[in-house]
Amino acid sequence: MAVSLFYCCCAKDRQPLRLNIPSDGVPFAQIFDSRVKDASVYQKQGNKFYFIWGAAKPDLIEGVTMSKYFPSYRNPERQFDIEWYKKNHPDWIMYKEDKVTPAYGYIYDYGGLVPLDVSNPEVREFYLKEFMLPAIKQGYKVMAMDNVDLGNWPGAVGKYEKGKWVQLYTGKKMIQPSRKI
Repeated sequence: MAVSLFYCCCAKDRQPLRLNIPSDGVPFAQIFDSRVKDASVYQKQGNKFYFIWGAAKPDLIEGVTMSKYFPSYRNPERQFDIEWYKKNHPDWIMYKEDKVTPAYGYIYDYGGLVPLDVSNPEVREFYLKEFMLPAIKQGYKVMAMDNVDLGNWPGAVGKYEKGKWVQLYTGKKMIQPSRKI
């Protein structure tokens, strides 16, 4: 007997996507598959691979659900760099307390992914139309959102609207209070 888990309801027919889990073992999931040269590896180990979080391509592998990776509050595509946002949507960029430094979560060898004000409905609509819907059209059935938390670990404070500073947050990192049992 297999257990079915419901992951999302983004299929074209609006039916929930089911992930079948074998009752005789723990299924494996792969986090990012960009270094996997031969996809047949997922069919080994008694066919227990069922999910790839952040798949490089939506190519179908029998019995494996692929998801597209997205950072939760950062622009996911490098072609939309900080200069593009400064020119096209300067009021969408989140800054640190000094009001100059973008609140990047990570800095890579090519720079950072632009931190966006996801509290702005226009930003969310842009993200959906520009990034997520094209991924669905490519064949991805699941979106893998990374760094979803309310802790403000990049230290975002505010943004500029029409050249005027608007403070949205304190910039302090929030720490989860410990629970007493």
